[in-house]
Amino acid sequence: MRIEAYEIDVLGFIKNTHVIDSEEETKLITKRPVNGLYRAKWNGVDWVEGLLQEELDEIEYQQYLDSLKPRDEEIKNAQMELLILNLLIDMEVM
Repeated sequence: MRIEAYEIDVLGFIKNTHVIDSEEETKLITKRPVNGLYRAKWNGVDWVEGLLQEELDEIEYQQYLDSLKPRDEEIKNAQMELLILNLLIDMEVM
């Protein structure tokens, strides 16, 4: 069976990914990084988050700001509602 194995740099970050035979003896890390890590770092036993708390806070803040921006569909719907309202005003319905 073929598996992914990870070559890490001196700080524990993934340098390269290799596909090897699962029976092959290797110095590469064969444990997969857990999902949800922005930058996986090997601590000698497990994969941990490699970003600093400041970097994580910046990502979270940027995601929050992005969530406040209206989507294109929402903008188009609002423009259509304004158009309809202006038409109703011009027709003196409102």
